[in-house]
Amino acid sequence: MKLKAHQVDGFIKSPDPNILLVLVYGSDLGMIREHARVLANFALGGGRQDGDTMERVDVDAATLTRNPGLLHDEAASLSMFADPDNKSRRVVMVRTTGDQIAQIIKDYLADPVPEALVIIEAGKLTPASKLRKIVESDKKAMALPCFEDDPGTIQRLAREWLEAEGFRIEAAAMDRLSQRLGADRGVTRQELERLALYAGPRGSEKRDGRDIVMITLDDVEQMIGDGAVASLENVIDAIACGVLDDADQALTRLSLAGTPATAVLNRLRAHFQNLHLTQGHIENGMSRKEALRLAFRPPLHFKRVSVVERQVNLWSKAKVSTALSIIHETEANCRETGSPDVTLAAYTMLRLARAAKR
Repeated sequence: MKLKAHQVDGFIKSPDPNILLVLVYGSDLGMIREHARVLANFALGGGRQDGDTMERVDVDAATLTRNPGLLHDEAASLSMFADPDNKSRRVVMVRTTGDQIAQIIKDYLADPVPEALVIIEAGKLTPASKLRKIVESDKKAMALPCFEDDPGTIQRLAREWLEAEGFRIEAAAMDRLSQRLGADRGVTRQELERLALYAGPRGSEKRDGRDIVMITLDDVEQMIGDGAVASLENVIDAIACGVLDDADQALTRLSLAGTPATAVLNRLRAHFQNLHLTQGHIENGMSRKEALRLAFRPPLHFKRVSVVERQVNLWSKAKVSTALSIIHETEANCRETGSPDVTLAAYTMLRLARAAKR
């Protein structure tokens, strides 16, 4: 079976216990990992959001290809420490980038293990994908698409996460924060955790019997300033302005901070898409100021406006189109070839930085 993108969150919050295999796929790798983690914890906890990790096993696609029967064996295997009275399920996590295990999944669904949940993390799969077709056509399986969040969804998810942790956030603070979060769920979670650590338990008020901390615009500005040298915005602006040394240093800091290279590529692609839209508006007779206002959502922070205006001068519409093709190709290679993500991303970003200077 399959769900539409807007139905995925509902399934994640209340998974169907009759589903024995879940395929989580799409272009947002952070969201894929997050959904897979939540589903695994739910199954391992017998319906709770935590569980016995002894009953989880991770298997990669290459291993399954060499030993097709391993998937069924692992699903049917019970830990020697398993509690017979526990309603938790055995969880088998599989990561793949394409259709190489499609036949293995088809064979497994013909005779699945009722006590187990198989979760497959995949990259971007087209509607013609054999793996997607197999999962979507089976009533015991579910396919969950994961694509980049729009700004409205990002803000809603951020508010929900912050409120669950005991925080509320001012509207202006949320607007500023959303500029930093991007569309990757993994990056969003990292930034929200940083903000929660920075805001801390001070200045709380009572709401519904519990302490609530109000996050202000100043909190967000201070938190962003604290990590500005390693921010995604710094990397993007350095690349788009052709400042090679700054781009190289910012990329290094992001890597050391644990930010996935694919998340940086994702945000870079979104920025160049906005530049492309800006150039289109300008070609249609719109002023640069108005074009930037319409193209960038959420709006650019006032400190970045002059920087992005300089980028508009450096990047023609045709040049931006070429850059987007390069970024798309790199993202595809990161998903499909098994090459080092950091190396591919760094080469592409430095290549674009050099192009900005020409």
